[in-house]
Amino acid sequence: MRILFVICVIAFVSGRGNGQVTMEEPVGIERVLSDYARLFPLEEEVQGWSILVALNRDRRKIDELKRDFRYRFPEYSENLEWQFDNPHYKIIIGAFESRVDALPLLEKIRKKYPGAFEVKNTFRRDEIIKFHRRIQL
Repeated sequence: MRILFVICVIAFVSGRGNGQVTMEEPVGIERVLSDYARLFPLEEEVQGWSILVALNRDRRKIDELKRDFRYRFPEYSENLEWQFDNPHYKIIIGAFESRVDALPLLEKIRKKYPGAFEVKNTFRRDEIIKFHRRIQL
């Protein structure tokens, strides 16, 4: 048993090296990235989907629902926004390219807010990318 422990320690210490990691970029990756940026500009507006958490005419009620949502889902609080679309106030979250992409978050939200549903929205492509980086479903 002691010999096994010594072998493990030696293997661990010798495998550590100098703590540097070298990553080699595949040949042509820079060209692929520049082609993607040219074909799909980040500033381009695209049709997508969001989740409408709540809709109400009373601003105080929307503020209350927004506080409640932030309490129940603190991991999404910075992505929550409200809009005024006369005569309604809306609480909206999410920037998804497709309706299918929005469904996992919608199902999670519907457990506490059964009236939530997906809505079409327009985003800049970089907003969708930023949202997906912040949110891990």
